Amino acid sequence: MFNLALLSFLFIWSQSKAQDLVMTTDLSKSYENTPGRVKTKKTFEFLAYSYNENLDNVDPQMTEEHFLGENIARKMNRFNAAYTVKTPISPGSPTMKVSIRKPVIYTSVKKIERQLKKDIRDNAITRENAVNAYNKVLDIAINIVSDETKEFEKEIENTGSPESLLELFTQRVTLRYL
Repeated sequence: MFNLALLSFLFIWSQSKAQDLVMTTDLSKSYENTPGRVKTKKTFEFLAYSYNENLDNVDPQMTEEHFLGENIARKMNRFNAAYTVKTPISPGSPTMKVSIRKPVIYTSVKKIERQLKKDIRDNAITRENAVNAYNKVLDIAINIVSDETKEFEKEIENTGSPESLLELFTQRVTLRYL
């Protein structure tokens, strides 16, 4: 009788563990090497706030010129203010130590900027398309500076080229405005 109860318990326990295993398995990974199957790319959604009204408050003398125009220059000022933290090296010293918050995201945005500049120079993209794309990249970067972005940063690290980074930011990230 005890053996029967023990066998029943083990059978039910093993079935529940197998079901848990099935529920947590990511099926898209199992198909990635299967011919005829397309691997789905992970998408991201973040809560956002529109900072466009605050861009008018940015002092024009504090912004550097940008090859994509004045609006992008203001957003770059906002982006740099959000991602860089300046601390004095020693009291009374005018030199500052600059730390970067979320360096993976910061460097990816800078890579995209360099690539867009090169693409405009080579006539691979129109200036208007570059402005629209980089505007979205900056909106995303500014809005996620305080969010939990570990998964997004892993995806950035797994993405190699600046073109793939641009695709990640513009096609696979959605901002849900409050």
